[in-house]
Amino acid sequence: MLCRQTKPGFEDSRTINRKDFNLNWNAVTETGNVVVSDKVRLGVDFRFKQEK
Repeated sequence: MLCRQTKPGFEDSRTINRKDFNLNWNAVTETGNVVVSDKVRLGVDFRFKQEK
């Protein structure tokens, strides 16, 4: 018999502009491409388990 447990949780993601937090440095490759984007995606995924 398969026993399934329900586990509460949530997930979320946001995109922020790193320059809003005064992170203004850049690294440029030899071909002139920027290594770090101005937009940064942050994500979280929480799952909760009840201890017995």
